[in-house]
Amino acid sequence: MVRILTIGLSFYWFFFWLMNALDKVLNRQDLGILRWNGRERSGQFAGYLEKMNLSVDLYVPLMIFAFVVELAVALAFLRVLVVLIKQRHIVRFMPQECLKLPIFLSIMVFTGFSVFDVVAGDRAELLEHGTYMCLVGVTWIIASFESVLDVVPQRDYAGTERRSETMTDRRGDVD
Repeated sequence: MVRILTIGLSFYWFFFWLMNALDKVLNRQDLGILRWNGRERSGQFAGYLEKMNLSVDLYVPLMIFAFVVELAVALAFLRVLVVLIKQRHIVRFMPQECLKLPIFLSIMVFTGFSVFDVVAGDRAELLEHGTYMCLVGVTWIIASFESVLDVVPQRDYAGTERRSETMTDRRGDVD
């Protein structure tokens, strides 16, 4: 069975993490064919660092660290896409194994961002990161459901018209 939802969600998360990572280094830069107008983080993070009595100069290393971490998560989801698309015969025998690392990394990154949001006092960012963490959980649930469909014979979940003759209707008689 082709795991179309898992592939689609993995592509979304790959693209999400890649664009977030690039936003840390390409912010407000002219790329020739377009101008990258991501979120203006320098003023935002300068304010955070000032509130925490830290040097504003920590902004650049903090952005580079976030770039590296988010790029690593994007590459983990890219690995999932390669495994799901090119090696489908292997995935059938190890459902969910390829998704564990990127899901775990996403949860850890969103947890780290949430801790930073609480310390910096930015409740809007905390809500945003909490919402994304819930979406990571939904991704895991959907991928798990698709992996169950890989091991359950299709005739067992395809509806009443495909039931074998040995199965009985347990709903009882309807008058």
